[in-house]
Formats: sequence, structure tokens, C-alpha cells
Amino acid sequence: MQHQIKIVATDSAGISSERIYTFTRTETHIEFMLDYGTPDIKADFTLDGMPLRVLLTLERYLPEGSSNESVKVCNNYLDTVPTWEDCTGAVKGNRGYLFTNKTKTAANWAINLWVIFAKGTATERVRLNGYGGAFN
Repeated sequence: MQHQIKIVATDSAGISSERIYTFTRTETHIEFMLDYGTPDIKADFTLDGMPLRVLLTLERYLPEGSSNESVKVCNNYLDTVPTWEDCTGAVKGNRGYLFTNKTKTAANWAINLWVIFAKGTATERVRLNGYGGAFN
């Protein structure tokens, strides 16, 4: 679907110039990860002990033709090279996921999630409205 944007620039003398740009929006996926630059995220997801499992629920709308491409989690996000684990099947099945990683190099354990939805052939919007879950 084509879109247009009109930009009008006016200088201090009142002379203006106008341009119309036509473009096609071509998003192919939505990608979501927790932002550890936000103090509340870092505080809520950084842990003293090793997390053993996580339950992740996604409030999403995936129209026909789109897909939950991948859901990855890690329990050592503060490490220089975090260990990402694929929990797509667990999320699709509304089940908890048991971490296989048992090591960290940072001072603390930290959980993060990385979600990718593919738009595929869908003509409607793909939406991620929120997330929830628990870990222990």
C-alpha cells in the first residue's frame, strides 16, 4: 500500500517550499527485547540466584499468514556473550521453559527475552500488546 507525506518548509521571510514523497511501507517483522537501559527493567529482571525456569506469555494478535517466528530467553543476560535459548515451542504451548544454561560470567544472573513475529503474507497488522510471566 502506498502512502504520501507532504513537507512544507517556510523561511523567516515567509517563502515556502513544498515536497510530496510517496513511499511503500515494507515491515516484515516485529522484534522485541527488554531494555536493560531502563532502571525498572534491570531491577526487576536481575537476580542473585540462578533462575531455573521461565513462563512467558505474550498478548499478541497474529492474523492469518503471520507467525511467531521465534522466542528466545536467556538467564545470563549481563554476560558479555549471553546464552540465548529457543523457547518458541513452550510459549506456543503456554508452558514453562526449563533453562539449560547453568553458567554466568557476570556478577549477577539476569533474564531477558527476545521475540520475533514475522508478518509473512498477512494483510492485517501484527500486534504485540504486552507480555507477562514468571520465573524461579
